[in-house]
Amino acid sequence: MWSPNTVQISASNYLTIEPPNPDVITITEGDTLHLNCSSVGNPSPSYTWTLPTNSPSYSGSVLTIKSVGFEHEGQYICTVSNTVGTVTKEFNIDVQGECCQILPGKRVTEDQS
Repeated sequence: MWSPNTVQISASNYLTIEPPNPDVITITEGDTLHLNCSSVGNPSPSYTWTLPTNSPSYSGSVLTIKSVGFEHEGQYICTVSNTVGTVTKEFNIDVQGECCQILPGKRVTEDQS
């Protein structure tokens, strides 16, 4: 029976991550890359990133690389954990170079002799 001095608590433990794994993400060399590993959970989840480079792992929900190079290409894995379980999200990154580049060089002329 309910009384003014009674407190009812209803809670469930859960862990979800959204959105699902995206297709390949293409970024231009030199641009900034932001990977967002959004999740909700009860209890609050922790984050661990596995990077394709030999860089140390990162432990926040958003991974930022300020100036992307070809060495940053590959698969990034975000692992989200709490006491309920573990969920992973994969990001496949493709780094593209500039479309056209003008190189300094000699001027070529046709020999008309």
